[in-house]
Amino acid sequence: MVDKEKKWNFDLEDPILRGAVVTHNKEFLWPNPNPPMLDAVKKPAVKAKKEEVVVDKYQETLMSALKTTGLLSSILALGVICPDPHFLAMTTTFSLSVVAGYQCVWGVQPALHTPLMSITNAVSGVTAVGGLLLLGGSYVP
Repeated sequence: MVDKEKKWNFDLEDPILRGAVVTHNKEFLWPNPNPPMLDAVKKPAVKAKKEEVVVDKYQETLMSALKTTGLLSSILALGVICPDPHFLAMTTTFSLSVVAGYQCVWGVQPALHTPLMSITNAVSGVTAVGGLLLLGGSYVP
């Protein structure tokens, strides 16, 4: 930006300087134009129309109802054969937490999965240790 005689010399052809300059000679230059390498990339002029997909809500609802029925039936069957009511309560809590955790992670954008998973794993670890302590005994059930 400064030449050999210590005077200001703005070369607006320099892409780095051009990106940093907002005004020059009382002229507003922002936003700066794309660098030449980006101008070389051509964008398609016309986008093809997407075909509309018809979703069958009946089948979707039926599958959801069957999954819920299967889950509740398996909890009921586990309740019939389990030796201890505390075991059933903890298994039910664990199953519901797995479903809630899955739904929580599924709705998050992929860029946020790593931070979310680290927090989820930490909470799951603390929950697992608490569950083991509730089973009775000390650190080993």
